[in-house]
Amino acid sequence: MQGKILDRNAVNFAVPFYDALGAGRDLPFAFALGQHAIARYGKDGREDGAILLQGKPAE
Repeated sequence: MQGKILDRNAVNFAVPFYDALGAGRDLPFAFALGQHAIARYGKDGREDGAILLQGKPAE
């Protein structure tokens, strides 16, 4: 991870991410689901962070 991420956005990512993993989905699917949750709930402009997967920026 680079920079800061707000707690709210971390939770918005983590809940569907871990739900998907718990349901037996693969890591790329779970990661994409978490990213979509952050996009859906939006960012409030107070953060400048990026989530990385294997050291590369997430798309």
